[in-house]
Amino acid sequence: MDERHPVRVVGAVLLAVALIAACGPRAPRPQSRPLGGMVVACEPADAMLFVDDKYLGTTGGLKGRPMQLPEGVHRIELRKDGYFAHLAEITIARGVQQKLAVKLRKQPF
Repeated sequence: MDERHPVRVVGAVLLAVALIAACGPRAPRPQSRPLGGMVVACEPADAMLFVDDKYLGTTGGLKGRPMQLPEGVHRIELRKDGYFAHLAEITIARGVQQKLAVKLRKQPF
């Protein structure tokens, strides 16, 4: 009898267990949150737009196009050198288009 036979059996069993484990139940997909819209109008038009601390571009680059955001509360920040930053919280609701119009104030120095 071949002495390697038990090693082959153990290897085959381990391979079968690994294949079965890989075919187990999948993790549930995260549910996507319903979307709503937001349009930002800002003066000056080239202010930097941050939503939930993520840079999304300049307000001029958006050209008044609506952004789709998940339902819920979001932190909005508009910044431009030489101007005071504007912070706001906006609540996005499913199917509702919000509008945020801001005029940044110049810094005195």
